[in-house]
Amino acid sequence: MINKILFLICILCFGMMSCEDEREIIKETSDIPDSIELIKANFHGQIVDNDQRPVHNASVKIMFENYLLGETKTNAEGNFNLVSQAAHAEKPISYLKRKDIHPTFLVKN
Repeated sequence: MINKILFLICILCFGMMSCEDEREIIKETSDIPDSIELIKANFHGQIVDNDQRPVHNASVKIMFENYLLGETKTNAEGNFNLVSQAAHAEKPISYLKRKDIHPTFLVKN
C-alpha cells in the first residue's frame, strides 16, 4: 500500500515538473508576434569601403528581427538590387556583411 502511495506521489511530482518546463518555454517564446505585415519593396544601392572603393561580393540581407526575408551579393562595382522583395512594413532592415569589413545594419524608417 505504501509503495502505491509513493508511486502516485512520484508521478504527481513528475507531472508538475513537466508543466513547469512548458510554462518556461511559453514565457521565452511569448515575444514572437502572431503575425507581421509584409510589403513588397525595392532595395538598391552601392556598398563602398572607407576609401570610397566599391565592395565586391558583399552579402546584403533583408531581415526582420532574426528572420531572413531576402538576400543578394554586390557585383564588381559594389552595386546590389533586390526587386519586389518582401520586407517588414514598418521597419525593413538591411544587413551587410563581408569577411574583411565589419557588419553594418541599415534601417529604413
